[in-house]
Amino acid sequence: MAIALAQQTAGAAQLAADCAAALRERDRGRGAFRRFADTLRRGREDELSRWFEFTDERKRGRARAWLADVGYGAVGH
Repeated sequence: MAIALAQQTAGAAQLAADCAAALRERDRGRGAFRRFADTLRRGREDELSRWFEFTDERKRGRARAWLADVGYGAVGH
């Protein structure tokens, strides 16, 4: 389990670094996310799907934390 967590953490760190580099290449302002997504699509084939997996997991984590703060607990975990 610790090895899997370390691999996930390393993968997330690498994805964040890759995405940061992609963002630096693009201008800010209107259409920034489209340009960011286009940059990821031009990279490795799975880069955009990895980005969405990463952001989805972050959203789930924030939702879990919020639910725990208001008194709800996870069932079956």
